[in-house]
Amino acid sequence: MSSSFVKSALYLPFAFVYPSGLTDKAFANRINDTYNLLGGLRTLGYSPISINFGERTLNGSTVCNSYTADYRLEYETSIKIFNLVVTKKDCPHPDPLSEQREAEYFDTITKVTKYIPINESYMMLSNASNQQSINLIFRK
Repeated sequence: MSSSFVKSALYLPFAFVYPSGLTDKAFANRINDTYNLLGGLRTLGYSPISINFGERTLNGSTVCNSYTADYRLEYETSIKIFNLVVTKKDCPHPDPLSEQREAEYFDTITKVTKYIPINESYMMLSNASNQQSINLIFRK
């Protein structure tokens, strides 16, 4: 790795440097671990959102609903999430911001294209779109 790359990475606010090919191993270590969403949604506020990856499916929960979906690791850090199914429970005392965050999350999760392992406790689901950037950050 050249010293100019290291220098430039140090000055970036977020510089994720990991060796090529780490993803499959790192991802396998995350199977059956539950991660909680820390950030990445435009809607302000806090409402618990979790995700748990199984062998070929993922599941999770929001304030009122549960969800499941299929996913496929396509190559290196590429991920495709599809066939999203969400429960539609009646939420007692719904918080409008929580409902808005939930709707945004479900709209966003199927648009991610990248899985980025940050370290043992953190990961990011992102996309490479020039139209609207998505960076969902999760913590174990």
